[in-house]
Amino acid sequence: MTTNTITEPRHSHYFLGHEAFRQAAEQDLEMFFKIMASDVREKFIEQVIQQTNQLPGNGEVFTQQQLSFYPCSIDSHMTMIIQLPEPKAYIECFYCAVVSSKALTEVDDDHTGKFDFFTLELGEGDDNQNCSMFCKWEGDTHFNLAEVSLGLSVSEFSELISAFYNAKSNHL
Repeated sequence: MTTNTITEPRHSHYFLGHEAFRQAAEQDLEMFFKIMASDVREKFIEQVIQQTNQLPGNGEVFTQQQLSFYPCSIDSHMTMIIQLPEPKAYIECFYCAVVSSKALTEVDDDHTGKFDFFTLELGEGDDNQNCSMFCKWEGDTHFNLAEVSLGLSVSEFSELISAFYNAKSNHL
Protein backbone atom coordinates (compact mmCIF):
# COMPACT_ATOMS: atom_id res chain seq x y z
CA MET A 1 0.00 0.00 0.00
CA THR A 2 1.24 3.48 -0.87
CA THR A 3 2.19 5.76 1.96
CA ASN A 4 3.32 9.33 1.75
CA THR A 5 6.95 9.15 2.81
CA ILE A 6 7.81 12.76 1.99
CA THR A 7 5.87 15.92 2.74
CA GLU A 8 6.37 17.83 -0.52
CA PRO A 9 5.89 16.44 -4.02
CA ARG A 10 9.03 15.89 -6.06
CA HIS A 11 9.24 18.53 -8.81
CA SER A 12 10.13 15.95 -11.44
CA HIS A 13 7.32 13.59 -10.47
CA TYR A 14 4.79 16.42 -10.40
CA PHE A 15 5.94 17.71 -13.79
CA LEU A 16 5.78 14.29 -15.44
CA GLY A 17 2.33 13.52 -14.08
CA HIS A 18 0.69 16.92 -14.50
CA GLU A 19 2.53 18.88 -17.18
CA ALA A 20 4.90 17.08 -19.56
CA PHE A 21 2.50 14.81 -21.42
CA ARG A 22 -0.38 17.30 -21.25
CA GLN A 23 1.82 19.98 -22.82
CA ALA A 24 3.03 17.60 -25.54
CA ALA A 25 -0.58 16.76 -26.42
CA GLU A 26 -1.51 20.47 -26.45
CA GLN A 27 1.26 21.17 -28.99
CA ASP A 28 0.06 18.62 -31.54
CA LEU A 29 -2.33 15.90 -30.42
CA GLU A 30 -2.10 13.85 -33.59
CA MET A 31 1.70 13.89 -33.48
CA PHE A 32 1.65 13.00 -29.79
CA PHE A 33 -0.34 9.83 -30.47
CA LYS A 34 1.78 8.96 -33.51
CA ILE A 35 5.02 9.32 -31.56
CA MET A 36 3.70 7.39 -28.57
CA ALA A 37 2.70 4.52 -30.85
CA SER A 38 5.94 4.45 -32.84
CA ASP A 39 9.51 3.30 -32.46
CA VAL A 40 10.62 6.92 -31.84
CA ARG A 41 8.72 6.97 -28.54
CA GLU A 42 11.86 5.99 -26.61
CA LYS A 43 13.78 8.95 -27.99
CA PHE A 44 10.88 11.32 -27.27
CA ILE A 45 10.48 10.02 -23.71
CA GLU A 46 14.23 10.29 -23.14
CA GLN A 47 14.03 13.97 -24.10
CA VAL A 48 11.07 14.51 -21.76
CA ILE A 49 12.94 12.76 -18.93
CA GLN A 50 16.09 14.83 -19.54
CA GLN A 51 14.12 18.08 -19.44
CA THR A 52 12.28 16.94 -16.33
CA ASN A 53 15.45 15.93 -14.54
CA GLN A 54 16.90 19.41 -15.16
CA LEU A 55 14.11 21.21 -13.30
CA PRO A 56 15.37 23.55 -10.57
CA GLY A 57 15.10 22.08 -7.10
CA ASN A 58 14.67 18.60 -8.49
CA GLY A 59 15.69 16.13 -5.83
CA GLU A 60 15.15 12.89 -7.71
CA VAL A 61 16.17 11.74 -11.17
CA PHE A 62 13.88 9.40 -13.07
CA THR A 63 14.61 7.04 -15.93
CA GLN A 64 12.50 5.95 -18.86
CA GLN A 65 12.41 2.43 -17.46
CA GLN A 66 10.37 3.69 -14.49
CA LEU A 67 7.47 4.64 -16.78
CA SER A 68 5.00 2.32 -18.48
CA PHE A 69 2.77 3.17 -21.44
CA TYR A 70 -0.64 1.74 -22.25
CA PRO A 71 -2.18 2.78 -25.57
CA CYS A 72 -5.85 1.89 -25.62
CA SER A 73 -9.30 3.02 -26.67
CA ILE A 74 -11.80 4.27 -24.11
CA ASP A 75 -15.33 4.50 -25.50
CA SER A 76 -13.90 4.74 -29.06
CA HIS A 77 -11.51 7.53 -28.06
CA MET A 78 -7.78 7.10 -28.64
CA THR A 79 -6.05 7.05 -25.24
CA MET A 80 -2.54 6.90 -23.86
CA ILE A 81 -2.23 5.97 -20.19
CA ILE A 82 1.13 6.58 -18.56
CA GLN A 83 2.08 4.84 -15.33
CA LEU A 84 4.56 6.82 -13.25
CA PRO A 85 6.91 5.75 -10.46
CA GLU A 86 5.08 5.14 -7.20
CA PRO A 87 3.96 8.39 -5.56
CA LYS A 88 5.62 9.34 -2.29
CA ALA A 89 3.77 12.58 -1.54
CA TYR A 90 0.27 13.95 -1.94
CA ILE A 91 -0.60 15.11 -5.49
CA GLU A 92 2.00 12.89 -7.12
CA CYS A 93 0.40 10.69 -9.78
CA PHE A 94 0.00 6.95 -10.11
CA TYR A 95 -1.23 7.46 -13.69
CA CYS A 96 -2.03 10.17 -16.17
CA ALA A 97 -4.02 9.78 -19.39
CA VAL A 98 -4.42 11.73 -22.61
CA VAL A 99 -7.82 10.95 -24.13
CA SER A 100 -8.75 12.31 -27.56
CA SER A 101 -12.12 14.05 -27.47
CA LYS A 102 -12.84 12.88 -31.01
CA ALA A 103 -13.76 9.34 -31.86
CA LEU A 104 -11.13 7.34 -33.72
CA THR A 105 -13.01 7.78 -37.00
CA GLU A 106 -13.27 11.60 -36.80
CA VAL A 107 -10.78 13.86 -38.57
CA ASP A 108 -9.19 16.95 -37.03
CA ASP A 109 -7.86 19.23 -39.77
CA ASP A 110 -5.72 21.53 -37.61
CA HIS A 111 -4.02 18.64 -35.72
CA THR A 112 -4.14 20.48 -32.40
CA GLY A 113 -7.09 18.39 -31.38
CA LYS A 114 -9.24 18.46 -28.35
CA PHE A 115 -8.43 16.09 -25.55
CA ASP A 116 -9.08 15.40 -21.92
CA PHE A 117 -6.29 14.89 -19.43
CA PHE A 118 -6.92 12.76 -16.37
CA THR A 119 -4.73 11.91 -13.39
CA LEU A 120 -4.96 9.45 -10.55
CA GLU A 121 -3.08 10.98 -7.63
CA LEU A 122 -2.10 10.12 -4.10
CA GLY A 123 -4.39 12.13 -1.88
CA GLU A 124 -5.75 12.49 1.59
CA GLY A 125 -9.35 11.43 2.00
CA ASP A 126 -12.13 12.90 4.10
CA ASP A 127 -11.14 10.47 6.86
CA ASN A 128 -7.52 11.79 6.83
CA GLN A 129 -6.30 8.48 5.36
CA ASN A 130 -4.41 8.03 2.12
CA CYS A 131 -6.58 7.52 -0.94
CA SER A 132 -6.41 8.02 -4.66
CA MET A 133 -7.94 11.13 -6.18
CA PHE A 134 -9.39 10.88 -9.68
CA CYS A 135 -8.75 14.26 -11.32
CA LYS A 136 -9.21 16.07 -14.62
CA TRP A 137 -7.47 19.05 -16.16
CA GLU A 138 -9.28 21.63 -18.28
CA GLY A 139 -6.64 23.93 -19.69
CA ASP A 140 -4.55 24.96 -16.71
CA THR A 141 -7.33 24.23 -14.21
CA HIS A 142 -7.27 21.07 -12.10
CA PHE A 143 -10.44 19.44 -10.76
CA ASN A 144 -10.73 16.67 -8.16
CA LEU A 145 -13.54 14.47 -9.46
CA ALA A 146 -13.67 11.65 -6.93
CA GLU A 147 -11.94 10.03 -4.00
CA VAL A 148 -11.26 6.38 -4.80
CA SER A 149 -9.43 3.52 -3.15
CA LEU A 150 -5.68 3.03 -3.36
CA GLY A 151 -4.07 0.44 -5.59
CA LEU A 152 -6.14 0.80 -8.75
CA SER A 153 -4.85 -1.03 -11.79
CA VAL A 154 -4.48 0.47 -15.26
CA SER A 155 -7.75 -1.16 -16.33
CA GLU A 156 -9.55 0.22 -13.25
CA PHE A 157 -8.22 3.71 -14.05
CA SER A 158 -9.49 3.24 -17.61
CA GLU A 159 -12.89 2.20 -16.23
CA LEU A 160 -13.02 5.40 -14.13
CA ILE A 161 -12.44 7.47 -17.25
CA SER A 162 -15.12 5.53 -19.13
CA ALA A 163 -17.56 6.03 -16.24
CA PHE A 164 -16.82 9.77 -16.34
CA TYR A 165 -17.78 9.91 -20.04
CA ASN A 166 -20.87 7.76 -19.50
CA ALA A 167 -22.05 9.97 -16.61
CA LYS A 168 -21.34 13.08 -18.68
CA SER A 169 -23.36 11.78 -21.66
CA ASN A 170 -26.26 10.79 -19.38
CA HIS A 171 -26.50 14.40 -18.16
CA LEU A 172 -26.53 16.00 -21.61
